[in-house]
Amino acid sequence: MKKPKKFMNTPTSIKMRKRALFDLIIGIIIVSLLTIITTVSDMELVENIYLFTRSHEDWELDEIIFAFFWLAIVATVYGLRRITDIKALNSEIAYSAYYDTLTGQPNRNFAMSYLEDMLEKARANNSELAVIFLDFDNFKDVNDTYGHDVGDALIKQVSDRLSECIYDTDMLARIGGDEFLLIIEPQRQSSELTRLIDSIQQCQHRHFDIAGRSLTTNFSIGVALFPSNATSSKDLLIAADTAMYQAKRSGTGQVRYSTSELDQQFDHEH
Repeated sequence: MKKPKKFMNTPTSIKMRKRALFDLIIGIIIVSLLTIITTVSDMELVENIYLFTRSHEDWELDEIIFAFFWLAIVATVYGLRRITDIKALNSEIAYSAYYDTLTGQPNRNFAMSYLEDMLEKARANNSELAVIFLDFDNFKDVNDTYGHDVGDALIKQVSDRLSECIYDTDMLARIGGDEFLLIIEPQRQSSELTRLIDSIQQCQHRHFDIAGRSLTTNFSIGVALFPSNATSSKDLLIAADTAMYQAKRSGTGQVRYSTSELDQQFDHEH
């Protein structure tokens, strides 16, 4: 899954890159002009410069030319370094703004933008899109029993395992403490979605080795489909979230698909 281009640029970074590019171009122009002057330009120009330097005995023609030459080289190198540094800085800013620092997965901001893009694709192709909410069961007990460091390590390992279940074109995002969101690309067969959910559930039966401990965990899963359950990103998330909470009420490690009955029940309770 590629990073959206709009996350790679900010107004400030664009302005900084333009300034750095301007500095670079000026440096290149000066280097080029001085090179031309010292090789193929009219000798009278060089001679005039030479005569001017002769009127100042402490000045030498080559010293002046090479002083400008080296300054131009410094300006060119400086421009290149500025462009490189701005790119690196902007990548760090984009990462911190759109990625979860613990798992390295996209965060809520990235996920919502990606979901909008996928909805546009689904509408254009008249295809389905699946949104899956996943929430740990009794995760508080892990933190209370083993500490937050173990809890964080568990989240990281679960994230890595979930990543193995999905395609590169799908998205796994961490949107909260122990909550994950999966966005499954349009045009996927319903049987593949079923296999994906089965694969996610199988993660619950595999042990996680953390700090010398062998731990297991369960998650509740809620699934909503576009366009059958909702047609907007907000409504899709509500539908998947509602299904996930219904799964929690049914026990641990359960899966529920969004239905009109669930939505009506949710509206009635809230």
